[in-house]
Amino acid sequence: MRRALALAVSAAALTLFAAAAAPEEKELAAALPAAFARAADQYRLLTEQMKAGNGRHPKSFANGKLVTIPPEDWCSGFYPGSLWFLYEYTKDPFWKAEAEKATEIQEKVRHYNGNHDIGFMLMSSVGQALRLGAGTPQRKRRYEEILHDGAAALATRYTDKMKLIRSWGKIGDERSYLVIVDNMMNLELLEWDAKRGGAARSAEIAKNHADMTDGHHFRADGSAFHVLNYNQKTPGKILEYRSGQGACASGAWSRGHSWAIYGFTMMHRETKNPRYLERAIRAADYAINHPNMPADGIPYWDYHAANIPDEERDSSAGAIMASALLELSALAPAAKAAAYRAFAVRQLRALISDGYFAKRGEIGGFLLKHGVGSKPQFIQGGKGGEVDVPLNYADYYLLEALLRFKALTEQPEAASAARVDARHVPERMDDFVWENDFCGMRAYGPKVSEPRPAGEGLVSSGFDVFNKAVPDVMMAETLIRGVKEKISYHQNNGRGFDNYKVSTGRGCGGVGRMTEDGWRYARNWRTQRVLEKSGQKAVFELGYEAYTIRGTVTAGAPFTRFDVLPRTGASGKPAAGRDLMGPGLDVSADRRHDGTLKIDLKRGFVANFEPFGVDGDGNGNVMTAILLDPACGPAHLASDETGCLHLLQRGNVFTYYAGAAWSGAGRFTTPDEWFAYVKDFADSLAQ
Repeated sequence: MRRALALAVSAAALTLFAAAAAPEEKELAAALPAAFARAADQYRLLTEQMKAGNGRHPKSFANGKLVTIPPEDWCSGFYPGSLWFLYEYTKDPFWKAEAEKATEIQEKVRHYNGNHDIGFMLMSSVGQALRLGAGTPQRKRRYEEILHDGAAALATRYTDKMKLIRSWGKIGDERSYLVIVDNMMNLELLEWDAKRGGAARSAEIAKNHADMTDGHHFRADGSAFHVLNYNQKTPGKILEYRSGQGACASGAWSRGHSWAIYGFTMMHRETKNPRYLERAIRAADYAINHPNMPADGIPYWDYHAANIPDEERDSSAGAIMASALLELSALAPAAKAAAYRAFAVRQLRALISDGYFAKRGEIGGFLLKHGVGSKPQFIQGGKGGEVDVPLNYADYYLLEALLRFKALTEQPEAASAARVDARHVPERMDDFVWENDFCGMRAYGPKVSEPRPAGEGLVSSGFDVFNKAVPDVMMAETLIRGVKEKISYHQNNGRGFDNYKVSTGRGCGGVGRMTEDGWRYARNWRTQRVLEKSGQKAVFELGYEAYTIRGTVTAGAPFTRFDVLPRTGASGKPAAGRDLMGPGLDVSADRRHDGTLKIDLKRGFVANFEPFGVDGDGNGNVMTAILLDPACGPAHLASDETGCLHLLQRGNVFTYYAGAAWSGAGRFTTPDEWFAYVKDFADSLAQ
């Protein structure tokens, strides 16, 4: 499970990585004005040629001639969309006027349901017009009506039985039910409709289609199939896998895979469903780490085509992927986010180089050379095959990616989304809480130990776990709101909740000491302070009777580092006699923490995959783990009287890690996935 190790990058390594990437970002930022100036020059040539366009749009340039299309073509929205992007960057009224003229043509397809592509046709044109200011209130209302009509038309291709939108073929065709991965891109139209007064059913359709695609449209290695033919007699079963526009049914067509990264990133943005984020991450990792990915990041038209001499790259697949990765970089865990952003920068620097970016007057006014539409269709002599030509959607996603990069680089660092927090929450009876993009944890303070009603009468050095479905900081806010508004933070609100029970146990990482006379535990912490805090790292100290725990929590991995130090005046020498000390992990049946255990004393960890939360079934699985730093020497395992397993070492100065994850966040859903992650993390500590 090598993808797990990448998540465990240290904060220091991440800082070095970001510093190394800075020059490339600066170079790209410096090149933006020239790139948009060249793009404006090229598109002025296109607008001149389209003055007598007769309700058509430019799509490509082949054999020395401009290729145009009617609004019913799936690519019809991209030319108007590119004009809107030029207006967004330049603020030149010329581009707004041209964009409005081109967008007006799209009204003709507001009820089109001949295939699934109306989302492409309308969101890239009418959708951009609304985003950037459609002009008069009357025009704005008409554009909104067009999108609502388009969503209704798309919904006619959906069936409740299949829980899928039919991509190709006639509605009602009983012989085939074809679904292509590109269809993920059209779900944005349905999400827009549901959020802006349209049919509530639109969101349900989008979710069902995304869930089915997530469940069936990907291979075990994370790559996407292009075309699936579903069995209508047995919904959810596949009749056949087709190669579609890829080299073969078992291969990965690069543009389709880029659609997958983009589509699931967009669906996570719209729904906050962590399952979609995980799918986008897996798809992105497949592409970035593929052995056939060229050094400049612009893929071959099929990921397996690199093994065949003289095969073409596809600039459109690279542009779509770059735009998707930039959005994904704002949603993914920090270590992943840095890698995605750096890879997108690499792709964009290549795409605006002379190797791909047209010089003034080249290729009929389009921007990107070396696009591949459908090579299999081209080989068969089919219409619209398009190999090594400019493509209007390549231009669209290049401009979108450049604008996304500009927006990211212009955000002040302080305004970037915080992924880490540590603070005292006196409102929640003296809890001290800390969290990162994976999970939250808390330790109990003095007031919690007071008898009810002032406190809970809880005396424990244990650490509690707070499940999170979103990466941003939210735990303290949820606890405070729960207290003030009497809202239970034990109930899943879609963002995060607590269904983990500590009681008098060690929970996930609380410290215990095994002596000759039995087990000894600290009471609740006495002092707390935050030593350092930023959006990506926090350092804090909790003072107990005989020792202080210094916690370091960073973004990008579920584990917090804990350094245990003796209190001032106490000895740092090994404890006398047979005393052993270390973190505990609750695996007791009484508190419903019994689950699937993995114990690896050689690597120094105990991991648990719990089947149910304490609040009953249906809340998903809680995964916990504790790890001793290898520098502490050999780990000893012992179970205390409360049902907690302890990783023990001889001494009162030591370092360990503790953390958790929740299956509802979508990152880990099986014991094997969690245990493989913990193993990789332990191996990274040893290195």
